[in-house]
Amino acid sequence: MARHELGEFLRRFNVTLTDEYNRIQRWVLEDPGTAGDQGEENWANVLRGWLPKSYTVVTKGRIVGYDGRMSDQVDVVVLKPSYPPHLLGTKIYLAAGVAAAFECKLTIEAKHIQEASALSAKIKGLSRRKYGSPRQVLCAPIIVGLLGHQHTWKSANSKSEENVSRSLNRIVQDSSQPYGLLDFVCVANLGTWSGHVQSWIDSDRDDKALPQGMEKVGFSYWISSARTVPDSEDFSPVAELICGLLRKMAQNDESMREIAEYFDAALVNIAPGYLYTWNASDVYSDDFRREVANHWRKSTLDGSDDDSDQWNEWNRNLF
Repeated sequence: MARHELGEFLRRFNVTLTDEYNRIQRWVLEDPGTAGDQGEENWANVLRGWLPKSYTVVTKGRIVGYDGRMSDQVDVVVLKPSYPPHLLGTKIYLAAGVAAAFECKLTIEAKHIQEASALSAKIKGLSRRKYGSPRQVLCAPIIVGLLGHQHTWKSANSKSEENVSRSLNRIVQDSSQPYGLLDFVCVANLGTWSGHVQSWIDSDRDDKALPQGMEKVGFSYWISSARTVPDSEDFSPVAELICGLLRKMAQNDESMREIAEYFDAALVNIAPGYLYTWNASDVYSDDFRREVANHWRKSTLDGSDDDSDQWNEWNRNLF
């Protein structure tokens, strides 16, 4: 496949973030607060440059749920086009008007992944949860991620990619369902990890050893790094972050779907990570599990395939 100019535009942002990191590091010990603020502004500018202008990107604020509960402070918040302009300066943002929220770190450590994962669960718990489709049950309407310029694992024997994956996988393993998990971790000089949900794993299509009534729900972090991209010169963690973010936002905003599909076709270079599963009966209510089972049983019999449409809320692969 020929090299795409879109990828070159995004790779420049990786270079910019590296330059900014080196500049900020010169005075981070003298003024860590301002250094952190500058790092957050770097990422906010990336998002402002690549998301539709109808979305507003702000820094530093808390998110409030419909019941009055609040999140801790969040570094960068992406607001929906419908957000009331009068409330933009309040630094308290209504959960129903938030499309995405990000924690930002200049240098990511393992503890930052744990802290961001806890914040993700709290933020996603502020949304009014719906139960009409597998996507609504398994995927929160607010996207949450952790963004970093660089990472702390720089010794000769460090396995930086493995360290991030291990931290994320440990959190998934300790979770009872995928709803509150982080959607993204992007380290600009290392890679991007994107959450991927499988809404239904059964004996008809996936695992012949699974008896009826023992279907599964799955989750894995797909990885884009220099290891997973065939041509390392084309590799850009920021490109994979923007591709994934456009795709997830387009689930709730149809106007973004065409451009999200274009980015996917032109740029995506990701590899599947370790798949964790839960019994579907532990994630879905009894009534909804039966509804999902009947849906896929019927589609198997009549040859219909919701998996061919990535925007279908019954698709078994929910990126």
